[in-house]
Amino acid sequence: MDTVIRSFSEKERLKDNFIVTEEENNIQLKDSKIIFKGTNNYVFLDKDAQLVDTTITFHGSNSVLYIDKTRNNKIQLKATLYNDSLVSFNEGCSFNKPLVFNCF
Repeated sequence: MDTVIRSFSEKERLKDNFIVTEEENNIQLKDSKIIFKGTNNYVFLDKDAQLVDTTITFHGSNSVLYIDKTRNNKIQLKATLYNDSLVSFNEGCSFNKPLVFNCF
């Protein structure tokens, strides 16, 4: 069964997947969602991350998405991760247009 997270207050519904943050005070999910279809998937977010018009979908299991503090903190992407994927956006990355990617 799919689990859809549209706000960080909903992350308590996660059973076999994880959203990890240092602090949730500044993190924003604006018109965004994270969809878990597999298990043992992780999303790590820096404390200032702003996900805007973003959809992150985990179609498989055992994948990790790590978003560190970006230059403008605003992240706009459509990401699909399958089994055993690892994606990392480290400090210094910037997004000036929406990013679309699939990671197999």
